[in-house]
Amino acid sequence: MNRQAYGALLTLLLACAGDAEPAADPAALAAARADSLARVAAAAAPALRDSAQATLAALLDTPASATFDSVVVIQPPMDGDRLPGMVVCGRIGGRPGIGGSRTPVRFIYQNRWTVFVEEAANRAKFGELWDASCGEGSGTVVRVPPAATFDDDPGR
Repeated sequence: MNRQAYGALLTLLLACAGDAEPAADPAALAAARADSLARVAAAAAPALRDSAQATLAALLDTPASATFDSVVVIQPPMDGDRLPGMVVCGRIGGRPGIGGSRTPVRFIYQNRWTVFVEEAANRAKFGELWDASCGEGSGTVVRVPPAATFDDDPGR
């Protein structure tokens, strides 16, 4: 789901919530809003993960050789009244790997135009970004069903 569709869905959810009687308890209202935002994030997470894997696989000489592990979707905490976009964190390997690597490398995917991949030349800065985006306390892991594989195709 792209950011525009995500924003439209979020606006629709918040607009519908405005039609209800206002909650007497501000804490209950904040909890209901946070729950709505979490449901929207959970609905968008599988598409974001799939987009990350397709985009990163395309960086390989042989995209079909891409292997992923430790892939998680992270929802950063609220920034005031704004919910930052989710990120996908994980490791990608393939033949040959990104930058010719023979071992899987870490990645951070924000959208199709903002992808960070760990390489020898950027290891220190990448580590800082990883800690802020994917590390302990950087946000909430969004539960995403396992990605479909070619073997899961019922038509085969």
